[in-house]
Amino acid sequence: MIGTGSLQDRRGESSLPLTGRQVVQRIITGLCVLDVTDEGLRLVELAPGVTVEEVRATTEPAVLGR
Repeated sequence: MIGTGSLQDRRGESSLPLTGRQVVQRIITGLCVLDVTDEGLRLVELAPGVTVEEVRATTEPAVLGR
């Protein structure tokens, strides 16, 4: 299953529910594409102009790669 959405809501809080744990394999947001692995979230692709640091700053779980 692929989940799409924002990593944060307008208040800057995480908007991804944990109900998709072990169901969602890929997350696609306006910032990046992440694969959900046993080790954590693996960065697959960045949107143009977005840095790895921006993704890590807005993502609570560890972002692996790059």
